[in-house]
Amino acid sequence: MNRVARYEAEKAAKERQDLIDQGMSADLAAEFHATEARIVAAIAWLKGELFSEEQDFCYDGIADAADRRNGINPMSEEYVRKVNAKRQGLGIPALAASGLPTGNESYVFCETLVRKLSIMLKA
Repeated sequence: MNRVARYEAEKAAKERQDLIDQGMSADLAAEFHATEARIVAAIAWLKGELFSEEQDFCYDGIADAADRRNGINPMSEEYVRKVNAKRQGLGIPALAASGLPTGNESYVFCETLVRKLSIMLKA
């Protein structure tokens, strides 16, 4: 087990123990923790699907990365307009001039959708 996996396992065990200390049964705490892990994975997937433009910088070459550092978005104007229109329609602020997100509004948007859906599925 590498350091990151060990850290994650210890963190999960501590979170489950905290739930048990608050009066939750061990089985219920494990189920709650597993559900939260699925929700976090669903949020990450949805954010990747809806807001893939926030990861465009991962595919930058050396020149594109230098442009972004200087505040220049290497993406085409048409792409920038399309992305900003989509984001505005969803109530999410436009990307910065460099093409990078300015906050975590897209994550909050996806988290809200996933949590509402999970509540609706339980009912």
